Amino acid sequence: ADGRRRADELLERHGLGEWGAKPIRTLSKGMAQTVQLLGTLVHRPRLIVLDEPFSGLDKAGVEQLLDYLSKSPQTALIATHDPDRAWRVVDTFVHLEAGRLL
Repeated sequence: ADGRRRADELLERHGLGEWGAKPIRTLSKGMAQTVQLLGTLVHRPRLIVLDEPFSGLDKAGVEQLLDYLSKSPQTALIATHDPDRAWRVVDTFVHLEAGRLL
């Protein structure tokens, strides 16, 4: 019950309250990505791994994600081709190319 309440609160805070009960396949790519991310975060993991988290999000969605990540107590490992956005929320930045640390 507590997890469901946290999920509903997260969805409402991001303007997606009515979408919580809908099948994920009925959502736009950006909405589906946001709902899935919130579904992961509701469990308050200590580490989250995000692969191209900005892909498919509109400008408002990107800003919401960056805002959440900047305030989040979790450690996040972010794989992205958009380092300008990631710089806004990271403490440490690692550049890998062809599996090698640069």
